[in-house]
Amino acid sequence: MAASDGSEVPLLIQRPTAGEEPAALRARVFRMAKRPGEWTDIRIDKTAKVLSCGIEVRTASKDFLRRVEIRGSDNDRDSYVIRLDGLIADMSAPGTLRSLDIRHALNNFRYIHVRILDKGRPSLDIGGVVCHHPTDRTRSTVPVNVRILKNKRGRAAGSRTMVADLGKMRFPMVSLAISSPAEQFITPVTIAGSHSPTAQTWERIYEGTFFRIRKGQAVKERLEAQFRPTTFRYVKLEMSGGTPAPLVVDDIRVNATMPLAIFHHSPGRNYRMYYGNPQASALPPYPGPVPADPAAILAGSSAIRLGRVQKNSSPRAERVAVTPQQHLSSTPSGLRSIAGAVLVLAGLLLLFNLMLRSRSRRKRSGY
Repeated sequence: MAASDGSEVPLLIQRPTAGEEPAALRARVFRMAKRPGEWTDIRIDKTAKVLSCGIEVRTASKDFLRRVEIRGSDNDRDSYVIRLDGLIADMSAPGTLRSLDIRHALNNFRYIHVRILDKGRPSLDIGGVVCHHPTDRTRSTVPVNVRILKNKRGRAAGSRTMVADLGKMRFPMVSLAISSPAEQFITPVTIAGSHSPTAQTWERIYEGTFFRIRKGQAVKERLEAQFRPTTFRYVKLEMSGGTPAPLVVDDIRVNATMPLAIFHHSPGRNYRMYYGNPQASALPPYPGPVPADPAAILAGSSAIRLGRVQKNSSPRAERVAVTPQQHLSSTPSGLRSIAGAVLVLAGLLLLFNLMLRSRSRRKRSGY
């Protein structure tokens, strides 16, 4: 990276990465109370005012669907609502599903109060509750233009196969989501990729479950799959049933992640970035702290305009014509050749001089 005055500019390259799941933080359950047939209360101490974005209930119970309320406090007496419409579930019909996590608004309450509403059902066997740290989203994602090539119902109830073209020019794909008007469904999902729409074999990218479940006014859904960056042009989505009625899918949304070049910009200066050199050396360490959220930096860099990409041609070195004498005199081997020629010539002259003197002596002596 170079500025308009020729000086080098420190550059930080953020490569495409896969999405990360929230990490569990250290917390302890210090109180649990049950009122059979009504509710189960669980109180959690995060030991400090640290940020959290969700919980996960640990239970061995099966075949249940429960609504969950979450509140927060800093003194274990006052209570502030965080979320009132959470759902946890373990279901085997119409489809198989086990979902025990609940996302909620970001907060730094020290104490978390979880209430599981049983509403006439048996209480769950609770083994604990885990709180989750927020994930650092260092990726910058952009939507991909998707052209659906195939959207066909399968023979099995609720099954469907879709094939989409992501285009010739694209960034690495990292997530795929569907849009469906169905009020409730659970369906196993397989996502595969290929470089040809008629390929005999497709490489599996993701395997999981898409669902939308309801209990009263509470709704929980997972309609998006996240995976490691992949550069396949064609993607195939297979939903293998799990619902008695045909599952309607209106659209597919795909997001891709792109590499970022981060540098300190001075208004009024132009910059040039050179790339594509296989013999280039590694980037030096980026000076100063690494930005925590490059995506936010990108959103605030809308004033920067990129010019037309140009091919960087290295200037040709001027070739100076060299005469044979200059060439010989400018190298050690040339100097040795000249010295040898001079010695040979001197020897010939000396031999010729001796022959002339010998001939003159013979003439004077009468021979």
